[in-house]
Amino acid sequence: MKNTGSKIICILLISYLPQLLTAQIIQNRDKVISQAVNDISVSNLKTIINDLVGFHNRNNLSSQTDPHQGIGAAANYLYDKASSYIPSSNGRLQVENISTLLTQPEPGFRGRLLYAIS
Repeated sequence: MKNTGSKIICILLISYLPQLLTAQIIQNRDKVISQAVNDISVSNLKTIINDLVGFHNRNNLSSQTDPHQGIGAAANYLYDKASSYIPSSNGRLQVENISTLLTQPEPGFRGRLLYAIS
């Protein structure tokens, strides 16, 4: 029996070997997507991350009104950052600030409703 199992494994490996050894070939690369990927800057991403860390809090229950720290300041920063890309999008990008007022406790919050979340 051991010999039969080994033969089956060998047959399976041999039959799938060509697919395992060949890389995927992209035949129709989308130029817009390629350009967008090439435009991503590691240093720019690091700057954005460091700026977000500077708001000192990622907790959604932190201050929404303090202009310098908390979730509200971070949200405003991201809104401004995303809005700065609108001119180069040729009208394809739109940024909105959506506000939601919770009137019922969300599942998992053990019945707590602390205040409105925007």
